[in-house]
Amino acid sequence: MEQETCFPGVRFPPWVGENYRRNSRFGLRLLVLGLYHYGDPGFESSVLTSEAVRFWGQKDPSSYFTKIAQVLLGEKDRLSDGARTDVWEDIAFYNYIQTLVDGPRTLPSPAEWKAAEVPFMVVLGALQPNAVLVLGKGLRDHIRCTPPDVAFEQIYDPSYSRMSVANSIPVLQDLLRRAIQ
Repeated sequence: MEQETCFPGVRFPPWVGENYRRNSRFGLRLLVLGLYHYGDPGFESSVLTSEAVRFWGQKDPSSYFTKIAQVLLGEKDRLSDGARTDVWEDIAFYNYIQTLVDGPRTLPSPAEWKAAEVPFMVVLGALQPNAVLVLGKGLRDHIRCTPPDVAFEQIYDPSYSRMSVANSIPVLQDLLRRAIQ
């Protein structure tokens, strides 16, 4: 209920780590922006994003969430369970598309892209990030309105084979530097 109050009109509210607003290891508010959730419509719920991060990012790591954690931590090699779990407490994570799609590699429709614009602005307003790390080159191309005081940068989506943790780490470091200035 509290999530719905903080994010009116947002179907899948973001994960907001305990340290996101204060004491983040990054020294600022970092939002990681994914594309969408996919799966059986029976799993659709307002806590889907939080449950996904809690499960696949912290409890039973998936490759997707582990690659994000590696980039966030600047680690190309294997992460300790503690480090992988803790880094999610320092960020917010949100999926841009606010409908559940059929499966991976599904392209959002023009209507889904359009419908995602206002909820994203609600999330930006509520979270007030200093920096946004966009997961996916195609996603960044669809983000039309961005606050001038928020730094944005993109890396390849972690689910794609072209995504390199080693190449993504300096992109994140540059984003953080620009956001702090």
